[in-house]
Amino acid sequence: MLAVLAVLTAAPLAFPGAVPNSAGRLGSLLETFLPWLGLLALILFCLALMRRSALAVAALVLPAAAWTGQFGGLLLPASAPRVRP
Repeated sequence: MLAVLAVLTAAPLAFPGAVPNSAGRLGSLLETFLPWLGLLALILFCLALMRRSALAVAALVLPAAAWTGQFGGLLLPASAPRVRP
């Protein structure tokens, strides 16, 4: 079950444009809460460790990689502006 939830968490992280923005602006709502799906992946990771499920831990690599690809660069410090001589 945890592996299925991990894959379902990774799908909107990897492909946020696949959610249509029609009925109730669901696509915009998803994009607003997209960074928080990383927290869900972390909770699922803790549950997988508690259950000692190797399959679930391996499946949680997908949302972790998708979240890092989307938002990992925002965690790095900004580069200093270049001064031209």
